[in-house]
Amino acid sequence: VLEFIYYSLGQQYSGPRFLRAMEGIYETNKNSAYFLSSYSFALELCGQYDKALATAERAIVLEEINPWAHHTLSHVYIKKGEITAGTKILEDYQHIWQESGQAINSHNYWHLALMYLEELDRDKAFSVLGSHILKDSPYLVIQQLDAISLLWRLEMAGFEVPYREWKNLADITAGNSKECYIPYMSAHYIYAQARAGNYEELTEALS
Repeated sequence: VLEFIYYSLGQQYSGPRFLRAMEGIYETNKNSAYFLSSYSFALELCGQYDKALATAERAIVLEEINPWAHHTLSHVYIKKGEITAGTKILEDYQHIWQESGQAINSHNYWHLALMYLEELDRDKAFSVLGSHILKDSPYLVIQQLDAISLLWRLEMAGFEVPYREWKNLADITAGNSKECYIPYMSAHYIYAQARAGNYEELTEALS
């Protein structure tokens, strides 16, 4: 619940509040693998990378099938610039994500794609889109955002993204683009409509 509340409030901005809340219940929950995975992420948001890494690793020792702890690892390794090590660890855990929920499966694969992108491996990064992020339909919001974000990052890295990919995503997300939940989500949906040239949907979303 805390994870979702602080995500909605603005994850990075709310990191210190999130961490204080987790520290307040640490003693009662310190032997829970799933609590530790969330605690590790709060630590990462506050830049405490070494402690976040150690906490996530402890969570995995207690329960290996813990994709949210793997999620913390993806953040820590990319923030520290340890791309080769991070890529290997995520690849080693990917079999677990495939047995996990649709949302975290998609999102952890998105992080693996970002590792590939850090190495400027366009083909590997792009392949994650169809084979994992948009594998299961109907698509959850997190899958839609991950897909948009991945194409956006591919372009920022200097790679060409075929128009049909933007058009496909814009069509998938058209129904969500007019919803106003949090600015982070709106920005992604609006960008997809703009890149696809869906100007009617774009105008309505902006209004």
